[in-house]
Amino acid sequence: MNKVSLCTVSMNRLHHLMKTLPANIEANSDYPHVEFVVIDYNSSDGLEDWIANNYQQEIESGKILFKRTDAPDRFIWSHSKNMSHNLATGTILCNVDADNYTGSGFAAYLDRQFRKHPNSFLGVDYRNAGDRISDTFGRIACLKKDFDALGGYDERMVWYGYEDIDFCERLKRLGRVHRFIKDMRYLQVIQHDDSDRYENNTKALNLKSVYIHYVSPFESRMIYLFDHGNYLRGAVEEIGRGLGTPTLKDERWESGSYNFEKGNGLVLYSDHNPAYYQSENDKIIDKEGRLFYRIKDKEFLKYLEIQHGVIANHQFLTENMERGIVKVDHQSL
Repeated sequence: MNKVSLCTVSMNRLHHLMKTLPANIEANSDYPHVEFVVIDYNSSDGLEDWIANNYQQEIESGKILFKRTDAPDRFIWSHSKNMSHNLATGTILCNVDADNYTGSGFAAYLDRQFRKHPNSFLGVDYRNAGDRISDTFGRIACLKKDFDALGGYDERMVWYGYEDIDFCERLKRLGRVHRFIKDMRYLQVIQHDDSDRYENNTKALNLKSVYIHYVSPFESRMIYLFDHGNYLRGAVEEIGRGLGTPTLKDERWESGSYNFEKGNGLVLYSDHNPAYYQSENDKIIDKEGRLFYRIKDKEFLKYLEIQHGVIANHQFLTENMERGIVKVDHQSL
């Protein structure tokens, strides 16, 4: 039998873990060689005390490996997954998000699959699954030696999205076959809204405002202004290059500093010549006469915060694919 490590990271998700962790321990009690790796990712909801008060026996026996870190000020999927996977001692590693139920006999199922197909990794079919099982996209199981060969998740991806797809794509380039978890018994989750998903990540963005010029239903020119005086500017296309939306027309955002100057309106300073925008109420106009609207709707602004990170991560995914990258050299926070 292989030793199986089921790896979970929580930042202020105790309300989920209080339901899933005891259920998952019970669901895998038939398999003696399983450990539950739990990372308290600088939570402020009492996770460390809850674990200590309820699972001391499991910690002493090695059933649970628990670690708390006070370093991160926001949730970073790639870095947190690397922490849990590096702490794990199993031959097989599997990420299990805090809102995921493994289902009965999941560890034994992983052991059987890897003994039959050692040149593979397991996960959902993210290209064809749709929303039905999107909350289990992070359920990726691989051999510890393959995780090490990849250098883990790409820690340049500090926002939400694509770190799991990039990890799978690099496993494929390592020569591993993607086998799909199809049995819905293993893919049950706690349903919840997006506030739990994003609130501990986007809070560090310090977004001040966003201006948008709509080129077509599938393309927009966007300007992100941040509280620290920097900006990002670029054209966003609603195409996914086969892996989802959105993405940039150019390879990178244009970045620099900005200021609102009397008589000039908004001025963007980059390595190029300054770009001037005439200010008019909640709109700005560039020298070509294109009108950019400032987004005032709070829900749409929150959506654009999330999309900023999705776009940034997608650029790293694209770069890794185009360069044929297998192993990444990440630097832990």
